[in-house]
Amino acid sequence: MERGGPSLLTDKQIKRSAKILHLQIPFAKGFQELDIDEQNLIMLAEPPLKMEAAADEGEELKRGFAHPIGTPRLRELARKGQKVAIAVSDYTRSTPTKRILPFVLGELFSQEISDDDITIIFAGGNHRQTNEQEAKAILGEYYDRFQIRVNEADNDDVLKYVGTTSTGIEVEANKYFVDADLKISLGTVEPHHSAGYSGGAKNLLPGVCSRKTINQHHELSRHPLAMNGKIEGNPFKEQIDEAGRMIGCDFLVNVSLTEDMRINQVFTGDLIQAHRTGAAHCAKFVMVDVPVAPDIVVVSLGGSPRDANLYQAEGKGLNRVKDIVKEGGVIILVADCYEGIGHAKMEEYLKMGSPQKIVDYFGQAEFSVPGNKAWRVGKMLLRNHVFLVTSTFTDDVLPLLPLKNFRSLQDAFDQAMAMKGADAQVLVVPRSVTTVLKNSKM
Repeated sequence: MERGGPSLLTDKQIKRSAKILHLQIPFAKGFQELDIDEQNLIMLAEPPLKMEAAADEGEELKRGFAHPIGTPRLRELARKGQKVAIAVSDYTRSTPTKRILPFVLGELFSQEISDDDITIIFAGGNHRQTNEQEAKAILGEYYDRFQIRVNEADNDDVLKYVGTTSTGIEVEANKYFVDADLKISLGTVEPHHSAGYSGGAKNLLPGVCSRKTINQHHELSRHPLAMNGKIEGNPFKEQIDEAGRMIGCDFLVNVSLTEDMRINQVFTGDLIQAHRTGAAHCAKFVMVDVPVAPDIVVVSLGGSPRDANLYQAEGKGLNRVKDIVKEGGVIILVADCYEGIGHAKMEEYLKMGSPQKIVDYFGQAEFSVPGNKAWRVGKMLLRNHVFLVTSTFTDDVLPLLPLKNFRSLQDAFDQAMAMKGADAQVLVVPRSVTTVLKNSKM
């Protein structure tokens, strides 16, 4: 565990020249450059503890599988002839699936489970479905070896009703996962803007659920306790766990990752217990206290694949800084968005009119996830100025919204400084996905 100051950017990413800091902010598979006067910078919002890679990734995986939390070893759960379903992260996540699978398969093959009895399901919820190229990149050599499925949130033929939660959520899930004899889930534990932390049962709800179930559940994302980094007392997370138990998962494999996507620690076992252990571990590395509300926030998701589209960047970037920045302040979202908006319905909704019209409409309309995202964007645009640094967007993509697009972070920042004045206070968040911002004085 390495202790640092307010920033854990490498020396190569911070260069000092007089009073000017030269920063490299993650963008796509590279960086955007930013020069900023030290007197304007409140802080580089990176946690004071740096998550280090395991000394030997293979040994850490072996340790995790040998010491599950709350369940027997996977090999003790496996039986010859069982039908096995493995839920894995889709293209929007950084889970090192192909590096974890050999250890999962080793446990299964020790009990003579055959390749033909294993199905891998991309647990993408209602995301765009993972395509063949993405699936091959995620699974590597295992792509051609097992039956591969993607979650089909709108296909009634592959969905099965498993019950209704205590708050009335009707849980419909992928039958190829629900009906398996042995259900396994692989994922990553990191901060999540509504669920507290990703991983755990989130691979099941929303991962393998119907759009109807996802929409019913995601109404809870508007609850004031559905917060980044919060699990206890969070109704959004509580319903994920309740639905996860109903769907069923026999063995969880979650990992925590360093900023360069190496495995830090492995958590296996019970769907809830193992995830809680992982979340408690991650909490030590993600909390940042911001001393004052900034006039300008520069926020990056940490680059590819997280900044693939606006659909992801809204939740993982904009939504994580909206309560920190001053009202009337500027949010500069650094997100490549090479897929554009990334969701046809969200794009349609963002084109329907002014921010006020969007907020008014979706404040009353039947809940949907893309509608809720459009509603949140509308609310942000009513409260703050939003600049988007992207390689793809132009101002005519969303012509009715006061969303300004830039190719250069420096250009966006210079315009923000011109708006807010020479004494503007600036917060830079290089990796919002792995950062939980708090302001104890606000």
